[in-house]
Amino acid sequence: MQSRKTKLKLWVFALVLCASLAAASIYGAFISQKQNELSQEKPLLALENLRRKYAAIDSVHIIADAKIAMYGEDFRVGLGRFEYWARGNKYRTKTSTDKLLKLNTDLDVAYDGERFYYFDQRSGILSYRSTDDLRSHAALPNPLFLPLDYLSNDDDECPLCKLRLSQVKSDNVRWGTRARSLEVKAKRHESSDRVITDVEMPGGKMRGRPFKLRMRLVGTEEDNANPLQIERISPEGQVLSVITFDGFMDNSSLPMPRDILITVFDANGNVALRLEYTIKLLEINQSFDNRIFTISFDDAEGVWDTDGRRFVKEKKPKGLRE
Repeated sequence: MQSRKTKLKLWVFALVLCASLAAASIYGAFISQKQNELSQEKPLLALENLRRKYAAIDSVHIIADAKIAMYGEDFRVGLGRFEYWARGNKYRTKTSTDKLLKLNTDLDVAYDGERFYYFDQRSGILSYRSTDDLRSHAALPNPLFLPLDYLSNDDDECPLCKLRLSQVKSDNVRWGTRARSLEVKAKRHESSDRVITDVEMPGGKMRGRPFKLRMRLVGTEEDNANPLQIERISPEGQVLSVITFDGFMDNSSLPMPRDILITVFDANGNVALRLEYTIKLLEINQSFDNRIFTISFDDAEGVWDTDGRRFVKEKKPKGLRE
């Protein structure tokens, strides 16, 4: 009888112990979740504050010089230039690179709110149509939006899509999904009173390969920080590309870096491309003529009406050109 009572007590004790451990585990998980939510709050606020600064832009004009190195069997080095204007949903982008780089280059692309223009300066052909093109045909990425790569929409869901000023001003569904899954991986304080925070969030897929976004933020406060580095990494931790920022402009309403370095790696982890940007001009909310968003037919040798599927200005045969 005593032995049966002893067994019953032991069983009750074991049951209570298991319940206590389970409760402790649940409580621990709850505390861990709350701590993670608290640690997420300030980096998320910093990234959202940066998006709001971009969204507050009424007009922008940026010029950047580029140094480009393409690695591999056919190693090539050359220079480039990027210029961009935007106001609301209107924009114009002009890019050029050295011919030896063999890139889709010397393009002048614009949208004036009613008509989309695509001018291949090397062929001399200008085409136009009544609807905008969400894709980017430029050989170089827009340096203005590189600090906002965590909002990027250029993946397999929308090939060649790039951020626009009008998109930054609107709600970004993809950013909402990424923000909810943001994780703080590390945080440290420097002697210079700067806080450095490393975070990760979901990315998307590029050419069928999934990637995550890993960012390093730096600022005097966690909620007042700017991207110092943005990486795209594979689920296995392989770095696919890195964007680093340096020399932030303190006298600008937008914390834009003067120097930007993009490094892209191939499937074997070798450097495939290096692009160095130097920002030469940044004008925020300055006035400029709306005609900048229109490309004149006079600038082209031939003009193609895409909607009407006809030439409105014929390009002369080479032998007849002056």
